[in-house]
Amino acid sequence: MPIKSIYLTIDDAPSMHMGKKVAFLKKHSIPALFYARGEHIKKYPEQIINAINNGFLIGNHSLSHPSFSTITLQECFDEIVATEQLIDECYAQAQVRRPHKVMRFPFGDRGAGPDGAQAHTERQLIHVQQIQHFLKENNFSQIIFGMHKDSFTDSFIDSLWDWDTQDYKSKHIQNFMLYLERLNAFCDTYTSESAIMLVHDFDGNHQLFELTMQFLMAQNIQFLDYVFLTNNMLPKNHCC
Repeated sequence: MPIKSIYLTIDDAPSMHMGKKVAFLKKHSIPALFYARGEHIKKYPEQIINAINNGFLIGNHSLSHPSFSTITLQECFDEIVATEQLIDECYAQAQVRRPHKVMRFPFGDRGAGPDGAQAHTERQLIHVQQIQHFLKENNFSQIIFGMHKDSFTDSFIDSLWDWDTQDYKSKHIQNFMLYLERLNAFCDTYTSESAIMLVHDFDGNHQLFELTMQFLMAQNIQFLDYVFLTNNMLPKNHCC
């Protein structure tokens, strides 16, 4: 198994079980980054405040989880800004200074399609560039996953992933063995030593979280922390 280390990222927070995740991660000294959906923050603000007070960074995952390639530019901006306001309110209530603003788009859709799809038309390219410019102008930071193969070559401010556990799928929630087979298959076929892992924080899938963590720890996989490139550190030709 070539994979030796993981950068843990958790999308769609908060859920009613987020506090259990925070407690587990804190107990085992596992660094993680939570990307929060505004509509979920409205439902469970206390979960975000608790995570902040326990030292976890809260990133932006939009307000309502749309595909950014299918909505207008103004709607993209509104999705980001509305969630920013909710995250800022949580930091204020926690009485903690927000150290960084980071972004992950729903479905990895930077404006040209899911999973970081490249723009194939001039219209798509302009859409992607304007969204990235908006992030830069609003002081979002780029995450540097230090040992990861793309750490210093990715020109985008937002973050993608390598390993989607698909822990949100009903077939995995209902069948732990099938889920473990998926985890094993990724480890057996992945060719790099580090990966950016994506798990999800939903009300109905928490039972898979500790299963995932126990699987990784049993493989002696190391959990790595990340650093940030702030606005004034970004190259002038940043994206796209």
